[in-house]
Amino acid sequence: MPNIPCNFPCDACDHRIRSCSRGVTGPTGPTGATGATGLTGATGATGITGAIGATGATGATGITGATGATGATGALGATGATGALGATGATGATGATGLTGPFPDASPAVFYRTGDGTIAGGGLIDMPLTALANSNYSRPNGSEIQVLSAGMYLLSYYAMINTATQAIFIELVVNGAEVDPSTVGTNATANVSLSGTYIMPLSAGDRVALRNATGASFTLSGSTNPTGRITIQKIS
Repeated sequence: MPNIPCNFPCDACDHRIRSCSRGVTGPTGPTGATGATGLTGATGATGITGAIGATGATGATGITGATGATGATGALGATGATGALGATGATGATGATGLTGPFPDASPAVFYRTGDGTIAGGGLIDMPLTALANSNYSRPNGSEIQVLSAGMYLLSYYAMINTATQAIFIELVVNGAEVDPSTVGTNATANVSLSGTYIMPLSAGDRVALRNATGASFTLSGSTNPTGRITIQKIS
């Protein structure tokens, strides 16, 4: 074998012959042990955000919360327009025919009082004054009017009450017996008038008067005169 320049490391050369020979490559040796894990590299850049996913199904309705406090009452609304006038109702039954004149008394006799006055419970209201008197009546006392002939009479009464402490009843009485009471609301404290009208038969000698049918006293008002009155007229 000719000598050729040796370009291999010294451990591959035969320096005795100063020649280089190249043997066949030996088998690969066993793999060495895995080396230590290297340091973790730097974190890569954040990737692009993915597309928004589909909307999920609607969840179940939650429990109803407690009722809130009632708000303040709103302002009163404007009054609505007046409705249309209703149809006229049916005509009522014809009343009884009144008495035909002329009457025995051309005009009623009037017995009355003026000024303040306290009337005790159960007491008669005195009527000391007379107007348009005629021969059909007499005055046995200051509170009663006596009829002198039998017949049908028209009677009316009136009283102006000023103060009281309870409901007030006044009544027309004939010979001390009640004809029919009239009443006004409880505890009248201002001028309140009570009145009534009746047609009734009276006998000669009957006495008519106006009585306080209330258990307590009341005061007649002197601000409006007369403060009490009875009118009586013979009509048949």
